[in-house]
Amino acid sequence: MNDEARNVLAFIFKRSGKQTLPASDVYLAISMELQWCSPKEAKAFVKEAAISGLLVEKDAGVTPSFDVEEVEIPTGFRPSKECFNNLGKQSKDVFFLVIERIKKHKNSSEEEIKKEIDEIVQNKQISSDVAAIFLAKKYDCAIDDLISEVKSKLFTS
Repeated sequence: MNDEARNVLAFIFKRSGKQTLPASDVYLAISMELQWCSPKEAKAFVKEAAISGLLVEKDAGVTPSFDVEEVEIPTGFRPSKECFNNLGKQSKDVFFLVIERIKKHKNSSEEEIKKEIDEIVQNKQISSDVAAIFLAKKYDCAIDDLISEVKSKLFTS
């Protein structure tokens, strides 16, 4: 995510006066109160901010990973539509991101990695995303930043 996304989050948190907010408060402020985008786009924005590391998920909600007081919000700030519209294009599917990281770490082909993931799926009866994460952990790949994406994908209603 970019500086504009950082400005959006800093604006919301400065406006609230709180360090932690429920994720729903963040996307409702962006969409319903400020009317910067649709609720669907705002939810995707908050989700992407968590995946990219701009927001840190905590029990009570989400907290910016940066000091919002250090962000200077321009007078009359209003984010562009692109800030919210391009989210789906910015991130790849978790499954393929994990495969890429395993390929680099293990120096294997994509086919070999997919075969290993398929074996894990069959043996453990789990989803391919979870199996990919499991394999990445087995090879000690850094994938902590992708865990929240897998959780949100698996535990949505």
